Amino acid sequence: DEIYDWFCKGENGGSDGDCWAWVGEVTSVCGSKHGTTIDHEPNGTEACKLGSIEDMKEETDGTYHWWCMGVDGVSEHCMAYSLEVVNGICGIENNQTVDNVPNEAKACKAGSVEYIDTTASDGSYNWKCKGVNGGSTVSCSAARIIYNSACGNAHRREIDHAPRNLTEACKAGSLEYIDTTASDGSYNWKCIGDDESIAFCNATKSRITPTSVPTIITTKTPTPKPKTCSYGGTTYTIGKAICQGSRPAECLSTGGWKLFTACKYGCTGSGICKTAPTPTPKPVCSAGARVCSGSSLKICQNNTWQVVTNCQYGCLNG
Repeated sequence: DEIYDWFCKGENGGSDGDCWAWVGEVTSVCGSKHGTTIDHEPNGTEACKLGSIEDMKEETDGTYHWWCMGVDGVSEHCMAYSLEVVNGICGIENNQTVDNVPNEAKACKAGSVEYIDTTASDGSYNWKCKGVNGGSTVSCSAARIIYNSACGNAHRREIDHAPRNLTEACKAGSLEYIDTTASDGSYNWKCIGDDESIAFCNATKSRITPTSVPTIITTKTPTPKPKTCSYGGTTYTIGKAICQGSRPAECLSTGGWKLFTACKYGCTGSGICKTAPTPTPKPVCSAGARVCSGSSLKICQNNTWQVVTNCQYGCLNG
């Protein structure tokens, strides 16, 4: 590498100019990951195509910054954007008892859902919430509600009266009479489960005339549970997830709300926490700015320095 000196003589009384130029090869160039989005700290040719890596650091705004230092002492500033690592987090129906496989919104609070068992053949639904950009994965599950309907102790026995209580009539489910007179020689009734399953039951009428006629019980229709929840003047169905301020909330069968931890970056209308905002790229240079790097002329384009020409007689102040 050399430095050339020369004079430019003035004319018509003008002063002379002392001029110089450095002649040599470009020895500092950013690597392949410059200006891209990555999930790790760049190294080797990812960081510098030419020159040694200097002052590599990850900023709090989610960007990497470093310098490529050439053997001629000329350096080039480089940068890249860091991907946000998201760990999988189980959703609001994890460890709950449910009547169907949770949808994506209720299965995972963070990460992407991967269903493992959607039939709950062993009594539970199972799924995973997979991390994003290298984040961890967690396993989640929810128990399936099991509804029963079964005949009671009087089923298929000889009795002298229609079943007079739920122990005699139904082991599980609510009692509904079909025939309490046994005009055809048998009493008939059914036991109805909460899942609408039905067990049909019967008992043979005894030939012994009872000394007293028992009182036939009538099952009391239970007061229906609330099917909705209210918030802010709006009515929502059971299981509906919404936002109450910055906190996700789920409508319960009691008519009340189950509130969850407040979202750090805000809550969407469907009761899901927003992810962290994408960081604003840190400016490297001002568009159109010019600078010299040895004998090379660089211009700022798309927030990075681009070599536009190599000056034959040197480069001075862009």
